[in-house]
This record gives sequence, C-alpha cells and structure tokens, in this order.
Amino acid sequence: MYESIRFGKYEWLILDKFEGNIALILAKNSIEQRAYHSRRAKTTWEKCTMRQYLNHEFYNTFSEGDKARIQNTKIATNDNPWFGTDGGTDTFDKAFLLSLEEVVQYLGNSKAPLKQAKMHSPDSWNDEKSSYYISNYDNKRRKAYDKNGAECWWWLRTPGDDKKSAALVSVVGAVSSGNVNCAGGVRPAMVVKL
Repeated sequence: MYESIRFGKYEWLILDKFEGNIALILAKNSIEQRAYHSRRAKTTWEKCTMRQYLNHEFYNTFSEGDKARIQNTKIATNDNPWFGTDGGTDTFDKAFLLSLEEVVQYLGNSKAPLKQAKMHSPDSWNDEKSSYYISNYDNKRRKAYDKNGAECWWWLRTPGDDKKSAALVSVVGAVSSGNVNCAGGVRPAMVVKL
C-alpha cells in the first residue's frame, strides 16, 4: 500500500512524493501517548503543547544529518468543516500532526466530500443523527498501533467540536473528536528530503 522507510529511530510511511526528491512521511504507528494540550483549555495547533513538543523535544532526537533533511514546512490548519471551530493561524513546523483533510486525502474517505461526512462525537456513539464522524471501509487504513503492538487512537491537528477538543482517529480507525488534555497516540508527520 505505502512504501516505508526508516528515518531516525522510527519507521515511516511515504504518503506523497514531490519534486526534488522531497516526501511527506507519517510515522507508521504511534511513537508514544501524549495530550494534545497540557490542560483542558481553549487552544489551536499554533498554541498547543503538542506542537511545542514535536518541534523541540521530538525534533531534537534526530541526528544533525537527519535534521538537515527535515524541511521547515508551512502548515495550514483549517477550521473544523462540521462545527466551524477556528483552526488558528498558519505555522511553520519541522514536525506536525496530519490535518483532517490530509487524513481524508492520504488515508481514505471513500471519496465522499468532506463536508458531507459526519464527525463522530465520543459522547454519542449510538446516536449517529446528532454526531459527526467518518467511519467506513477505509477505517483499516487509518488504524494505528502503539509501541507494544496494541491498537490505539491518535491525534490530528484539526480542532474538534469546540476549542477545547481536537480531531482524532479512533481505535477502530474512525475519525472522531476528543478533549485536548487526554493522552492519545502521537503519529508525527514531516516533509523530508529522501
């Protein structure tokens, strides 16, 4: 399905290739469990503690040679397409989380327009009429595992149904939303020179 590479200490999936031998890569699985933000408070990708962690502590685990291959990339975080929750200001990052749009583009949404999909709220698992989610035959492509091989859910950078939540991919691979201070899987993405 996807070509994989070893980069730093992790295995990565190559999601896309660009001119100049540049690629968008995604950690094959979750590298650890971490909250999107340190406390349950209003935040955006620009201001969340996950972004700070990825671009400092995580980035600094790479050798100087590998750091030279990681591209500083302009990151847009759109508003949530269902709830209109503000995505915040564009950023420049070395490491980032995928957006909802990137998950749809690279990991599948049965080719349905994003605005017509629904986002599943964890508070209403059995009430699809009042929830928003993406859950379909592409769920398997979106699933991830932790370092022990157990299925785990993982964060996206797109805001959730309000500014105290963020989008995520559930254990079964469905796109959902959760409180920013919950510990979830971290699957970094980066643009690198191959």
